[in-house]
Amino acid sequence: MQLRTASPPPALALSLALSLSACFSDDDGATTDASATSTTGASATSTTGASATSTGGETESASGSGSASAGTTGGVIDPEVEALCAAAEGSIVEGLTTQCECEVAAGNFADVDACLADLGFDPQVACTCAIMATYPLGPHYECLGPVTADFATCMKTTGCDDLDALDLCFFTLLDAGDCPDSDQAAEAQVRFECYGDAPFACGSGETIPETWVCDLDDNCADGSDESRCPVFMCKSGDEIPLEWQCDGAADCPDGDDEENCP
Repeated sequence: MQLRTASPPPALALSLALSLSACFSDDDGATTDASATSTTGASATSTTGASATSTGGETESASGSGSASAGTTGGVIDPEVEALCAAAEGSIVEGLTTQCECEVAAGNFADVDACLADLGFDPQVACTCAIMATYPLGPHYECLGPVTADFATCMKTTGCDDLDALDLCFFTLLDAGDCPDSDQAAEAQVRFECYGDAPFACGSGETIPETWVCDLDDNCADGSDESRCPVFMCKSGDEIPLEWQCDGAADCPDGDDEENCP
């Protein structure tokens, strides 16, 4: 199974799982794309439209809409938000573990850990939630919890006998799109502190995780994180990261990114 993000972690387990929903494995190991979009904004996508700035151990958020909230390293942790975050992230871990148990049973991996590592999945639930809980994200996680719980339940109850049905469980996560936005500043802080991402300086002055550069999402206010990225132009006019060309998965609508490959 290939992960259809330009630069996995994610910072948040949910972001990874939503990215995975856009890339399901067929029985022969080929991948099939679906048009799913991550709503949490870890490495691949952010819906807040905010830009994250990290300076001297403090992370702030700037948003044209004013919707992004500010938080600081070492800020006060809201135990309720931390618990809600842990539950949501834990459900994703449970669901992806079930996916990997099926991959192991199919002989694709030696063990679950190898499968999770291949997905680029490195859950840092405690670190992530300690940071996210310093931001006012109660409504976000109150909405997100039932969505991720449904995902985990779907994965568990479907089992490995019907892999197509198992893949469909990822669509339950699309309901997260109806949840209040997360916070890009918080997610940037997670990337820096929990995953050790290097910083990228935006031309407009913000500092974002380097893993967010060239991910097809404008995280810098001036778009400088996407302005110099090599892309492949599909016949349809869509652009995809150049690294997705000839990778075994058709990403252009007409599949022309996989034509004439060595």
